[in-house]
Amino acid sequence: MKRQLLYYVLFLCFFLPATAQKKAYMHPEAQIAFVKKQINKKQEPFLSAYRQLISLADSALKIPHHALEDFSVPGYYIDAEGHRRNSKALQTDAFYAYCSALAYRLSGSKKYGNKAIELMTAWAKVNKKYSDNDGTLVMSYSGNAMVMAAQLMSESSLWKKDDHTLFDRWLLNVYRKANNEIRTRANNWADWGRFGSTLCAVYFNDTAELNETFPTLMPLTLTNYVSP
Repeated sequence: MKRQLLYYVLFLCFFLPATAQKKAYMHPEAQIAFVKKQINKKQEPFLSAYRQLISLADSALKIPHHALEDFSVPGYYIDAEGHRRNSKALQTDAFYAYCSALAYRLSGSKKYGNKAIELMTAWAKVNKKYSDNDGTLVMSYSGNAMVMAAQLMSESSLWKKDDHTLFDRWLLNVYRKANNEIRTRANNWADWGRFGSTLCAVYFNDTAELNETFPTLMPLTLTNYVSP
């Protein structure tokens, strides 16, 4: 129930109209300002969702990163335990980076912003590649929260230039690469690839990358969602 409240406020935050934004981020400034206003007015469900978000961000302060040099994720039906264990490393850190970044933007508390940066920097420094049957797919759908965290922190003075540059390099060389490899697949893997490629293109303001991704969205039919 608590997470449902959080998801609800994030849903509202995403679908509220945004105007005059420099970039079409997942949470444009107008959306963030609107949610902050509702929180200050103690409006529900915003207030309850915000409290849950802060609780999650406080939990993140207590955990170390789980970055892996080789994000090796075996196929689930081959090694279910190994799949879950290695997937969880990125899923946990990306989720908490996003929660921390959003908590920072809504509360202004630097400790949350610094935690988001810590988690993003850890993956940028440690992770060099993905591998095994599901490494590409899981990197794609688990890493998207890292991009959203980066969007939220992109204009913050807390993010030192060297760390910011390092993270951007990881996005290009590892995360975006994974998405681009699967965005033309003939099944639902492609959906995650297209989403991740689009997130990166918007983050980097890369029109050429958007032009590469957009044509892959056009020929979709129901049969594309069933693996041959």
